[in-house]
This record gives sequence, structure tokens and C-alpha cells, in this order.
Amino acid sequence: MKKIAFTLAEMLFTLTIVGIVAAITIPTIVSSSQNQKNAAALSVAVSDWESAMAAMMSKNGATDILETSVWKEMPDKLDNSSSDADIQKFVAGISEYLTIVDYYKDYETLYGSSSLPKEINGTDAPSLQPDGVLLVSKKGFVYCIEVLDSKNGYKTGIHLIKDEEGRPFDSEHVENTEASVLEAGGRLYNIAATVTIDTNGINKPNMWGRDSFPFYLGSDGILYPEGGFDASVFFRGDDSATWKNNRCTDSKLLTGRECTARLIENGYKVDY
Repeated sequence: MKKIAFTLAEMLFTLTIVGIVAAITIPTIVSSSQNQKNAAALSVAVSDWESAMAAMMSKNGATDILETSVWKEMPDKLDNSSSDADIQKFVAGISEYLTIVDYYKDYETLYGSSSLPKEINGTDAPSLQPDGVLLVSKKGFVYCIEVLDSKNGYKTGIHLIKDEEGRPFDSEHVENTEASVLEAGGRLYNIAATVTIDTNGINKPNMWGRDSFPFYLGSDGILYPEGGFDASVFFRGDDSATWKNNRCTDSKLLTGRECTARLIENGYKVDY
């Protein structure tokens, strides 16, 4: 009976093919796994923050963050231009409800200028850099928070004006009210702060929609994701600015920020 054997050349050729396939597929598998790990971490980070806000409001007997002592004792705004004393006071107040182990006044201090959040395609995005104070939680999450007006919040959207046939031809600044937002089907009518969550700290990729996710903190203590229906109603009066409106699918509009809503609405499963 004739024995079947491989020549050395055949074995080397086979190993080369296997190596090429591995080089192509393994990075993709690792990247996909890391994306899903960050997505799962975001679920925990959001829950931690919203639980802290609920506990803070409960202790103060309030249903509005602006009515809590943490917000009332804050200066008119809080960002990376605030004094160390004001930042430390805010951190101390928040730490009663969410364990904060460190804080930084801006992104560059913690990340370095070369590691600021990039667009999802890897493009630098300095204009999208948040201006908030960075809070590092015990679990390693980084919350970048910017408070625009600690006394009144922020209610202004820029709604499109449409003609009789429904075509937009101009825009106007509109101050949202709870009634007007509810009528449009939304829930967000007053922004207490903007909050960007980085699920893995200074570790890469430091990219919108991958490990960095922007939210609007409603005065009700809920984090409303960028690209979601509620944020779209707040700013546009309708659903024209949601991720479903080519905001996380069209490469010309894609920064990755609006993918935050897509991720959450898909049960924290990455499909982009």
C-alpha cells in the first residue's frame, strides 16, 4: 500500500497560508472582543452614574439634580477653567454617591495631547474634545463632566422651521419645556451637564463609539446618549438627528459619537 506524505515545500506553503490567514483574522477577532468588552463596561458605568444621581436626589428629597446640594453649592458652571477649590468641592460632593479615586482638570493632563478621543475611523478630532473635569471612579471608568449652568441647566435647542410641504428652510432657537418635549415624545428637556464616559481610562483606542461615549445628563438624573431620540428631540424638535438618520452609518457624517445611542438601543451589542 502506497503511503501518502507531504513534501517539505508543501508543508512550508501550508504554514505560510495559515500564517497569512491568522495575521488577517486574529487582529479582527481581538478588536471585536475588545469592542464588546468596552460595550459591556459602558453598561456598568452608566448604571453606576445613574444610581449615584438617584441616591443624591433621594437624599436631598428632590426629583431634579439642580435642586440638590451638590449642584446648588457649585459655581455657575464647572469645566476645566474652574478653580481647584471649586473642582475639589464638587468631587467631594459627588464622591458621597460614587467612589472617585482621582480627578484631572482636562484631557491632556490625564491622556497626553496625542491620546485625545479620535473619530471612529481614526481621524484626530480636537474640535470634539470635551471641556469638562475628569473624574476617575474606583472601577477605572473616566467620567468627563461639564456643567454649563448649575442654577438653571440648559434648555435651548435649534429647531428647524419647515414650509407647508415639510421642507426645512430656516432654524430658530427654542427653549424647551417639559410639556413641549413630552408632546414630541421625548423625555429630555433640561440638561444639567454633559458627561463623556471612557470605559477603559487611558488605554487605547480612545475613540468615539469604541471606548469613549458622550451623553447629556438630564436634570432627572438620566444619561441620554448622543444620537438618541431624546437628544434629537431636545436639539431639533424631531428625530432628524438620531443615529438611525445616517448618523452612525454614513461615512460622511460618521464621528462615532452618535453610535453611543446605537450601542445602547441594541442592548450594548456592537454591530458597527
